[in-house]
Amino acid sequence: MKRLVTKIAAAAMSAVMCLSVTGCFAESKYSKVENLGASSKEYSETTLDYGYYALEKEAQKQLYKKMESVINSVAKQADDSGYYPIETVDTGEVSLSSGDIKVAIEAFSCDHPEVFWLSNTYKYYSDSSTTKVYLYSTFSAEKVADMQTTLDTAIGKFLDEIPKGLSEFEREREIHDKLIKDCTYASGISNSQDNPNAFTIYGALIDNKAVCEGYTVAMQYLLKAVGIKSATVNGYSKNSRHQWCLVNIEDKWYHLDATWDDRDDDENPIAYMYFNVTDSFITVDHTLAKKYTILSQGELDGANEADGTTMFNLPLPQCNSEDSSFINRAGAVINALDDYDTYDNAVSKLRDAALRKDSCFYVSILPDLDFDKTVKSLFQEYPQEFFRYVADVNRMIDTDYKISDDNLSISASKEHRIVAVNLKYTN
Repeated sequence: MKRLVTKIAAAAMSAVMCLSVTGCFAESKYSKVENLGASSKEYSETTLDYGYYALEKEAQKQLYKKMESVINSVAKQADDSGYYPIETVDTGEVSLSSGDIKVAIEAFSCDHPEVFWLSNTYKYYSDSSTTKVYLYSTFSAEKVADMQTTLDTAIGKFLDEIPKGLSEFEREREIHDKLIKDCTYASGISNSQDNPNAFTIYGALIDNKAVCEGYTVAMQYLLKAVGIKSATVNGYSKNSRHQWCLVNIEDKWYHLDATWDDRDDDENPIAYMYFNVTDSFITVDHTLAKKYTILSQGELDGANEADGTTMFNLPLPQCNSEDSSFINRAGAVINALDDYDTYDNAVSKLRDAALRKDSCFYVSILPDLDFDKTVKSLFQEYPQEFFRYVADVNRMIDTDYKISDDNLSISASKEHRIVAVNLKYTN
């Protein structure tokens, strides 16, 4: 579930000037990860700036920067809306349209997963010479500070468990796996009023319950702490609004959907079906929201949506590499069932998975093969080639456990041409 930014009708200047009176705000600075022990690791923190550089107008970038300068100034007391005003964003002599404001807020959120207190509601005043934007915090300054302290400690402990000397791909997998083990999908939540924490890094890492937006921003911030850039993608899946990550691994962009990789299975919670996949792979069952630049002002304002909100994306990079796809790196590719190269590849990849004691293994069936027939030949009917792979791997590995050939189960996606094999082990 993706939280939508909601615009309140443009506010009259006189009605909101009291929000910017000196002394109304308590500074609530967010601690950076390097102060929590991350500097003791060999990974240098990176900066998230994709959203900023995706903005196409200088006025949008100015509003973004102004938001950065005030976001930590949160009111001690709530106003009549029940939210806590954040110091007024005054663009000076720059005038922005309502669409420009919405896009700038989206870009800011894309780059600042740590700002868990920012409400999805805002007001604005704009005329031909200036624009003022009134943002809100879900929590008071005192509450934000308390939550930050708790969150900072949790992030530090999380990062302490990431081994040194890992590649970007390996760091990403460590964070992906631990987040999925620690966090459970918060079902039954339709909007941020039901449970605001579920849409944030706080919900994912402290409450250990989150919707897709919570998984996404938690992944973003933790990846940032170990030097990996990312961005957010808005769209739809299973007829619902959805959000997931773009990640930059070894200078190439990929889709990463940690929410869909959380299988909600106590024995085998972690999947890698959506770990570093291409545009063509993700769009089989995900729909990307339109780029904001092709929307009309009415569409951007949400006039065509029943709830007055519109999903959109910033301009996104192409994701067309499979180099760091988990399925490509750790799974088997089936070219033919009677081909030695296919056998060698499958046994080698399955052996590596067994040595890691992976609970999930992926088989990719190339387009030249009949998908249904190949699945039957691998798993269900003679020659059941996959069971030969298992037997040979079990003879190879010198461990106190083996892959169980009695408890294998599969899940096949013909659209993706992928078979996920659930592995279990015997002592």
